[in-house]
Amino acid sequence: MSTSTCEQFIKGLGDLEVRGVEHNFGWEPPGSLTTAQIPAKWVLVPRGTMATWTLEGGASTGILNQVIVVAVIPIAQGQYATNLIATVKMFDNLWHAIANCDLDTDEVAISKLWGNLAITAELEIDGTKHWAVVADVFGRGRIPNVLE
Repeated sequence: MSTSTCEQFIKGLGDLEVRGVEHNFGWEPPGSLTTAQIPAKWVLVPRGTMATWTLEGGASTGILNQVIVVAVIPIAQGQYATNLIATVKMFDNLWHAIANCDLDTDEVAISKLWGNLAITAELEIDGTKHWAVVADVFGRGRIPNVLE
């Protein structure tokens, strides 16, 4: 059985290596974080929009959307300027990882990714607020002709 475009998309972004991330939780957001685990990365439940099915060109899955979260440092830890600089560095690292991510295979094609990244100081995990980078990532997928 071939991998679906959506499965490939969320697995690819869940497995995405981001420089500086100490722990990758993949698809399971953490219930708590220790200092040794941060910066920590995970992905949230994906979303998507369906497009058209064609007999000649295969099936277009439309636009897929996945949110990637990287918790960088607890707000109460360290100085504001130091925490902000560390979070901006992680923003750059995540930006670079997404820009260079290639999810294409012989079975499924996912075009170049695009999205929006934001820094927040409001990510709460187990009662502790963290500085974080949140990326809303989009990609367009296509499954090759299903009649072949």
